[in-house]
Amino acid sequence: PEQAAHFESKVRPVFIAKCIACHGDKQQIADLRLDKPISPAMAKKVSEAVSYAGELKMPPGGKLSAVEIAAISA
Repeated sequence: PEQAAHFESKVRPVFIAKCIACHGDKQQIADLRLDKPISPAMAKKVSEAVSYAGELKMPPGGKLSAVEIAAISA
């Protein structure tokens, strides 16, 4: 329940505001859909991408805030 509450209050709003246009029900770039649950392995990749830690840097228009990155990474 605590993880679900964190996701709903901190992560989902970021995904809706910054990610769903490219990774939602209408479009799934790189076969990634963030409006549904994802695997732990995919969650790790998303965390790395939003942290700009690897080759893939998301969102491409600019880095998320430190608070948004921390929420996703948690």
